[in-house]
Amino acid sequence: MIIQTGDGRYYVSETTTAVRTNKVGNYIAVAEHMGLYGYKKYCSSANQYKTLQDAYRAYTKLVTEGDYQQYKDTLPQ
Repeated sequence: MIIQTGDGRYYVSETTTAVRTNKVGNYIAVAEHMGLYGYKKYCSSANQYKTLQDAYRAYTKLVTEGDYQQYKDTLPQ
């Protein structure tokens, strides 16, 4: 996933999905429940990018050449 923080930084990070429930029913969330600063565990200087374009390039490379090639067909054409 791509995360943008309030200070304008972008990160490419791994996460898990979780099933959550609300008044309407169940839905899939892209991360487990986290507190106000819980996102920080997904962010490190190793995966930090200055622009969304740079972050998306890194994400695309991870999906097309890295550990997540089974999802390469989910990228927009």
